[in-house]
Amino acid sequence: MTKQEIIEQINTAISERFEIAVADIHPDDIIRHKLDLNSLSALEMLVVVKRKYGVTITLRELSGLVTFEDLYDYLCGKMS
Repeated sequence: MTKQEIIEQINTAISERFEIAVADIHPDDIIRHKLDLNSLSALEMLVVVKRKYGVTITLRELSGLVTFEDLYDYLCGKMS
């Protein structure tokens, strides 16, 4: 899977779960601010990623994923 495919798929999954337009998700956006994440919604995002890609992100790892670009790069690394 290419990085662009990962970006498109994760943006679609996030937009559906968090009711945000795909066009409003940008690589340099800060995930927590864009999605207004609290502890519960952060867990929900981790579930979205796990279901979509079979990749488990720990809460500790999530704290290091600040922007969507960080998330895309992380998933690319896990899936290659």
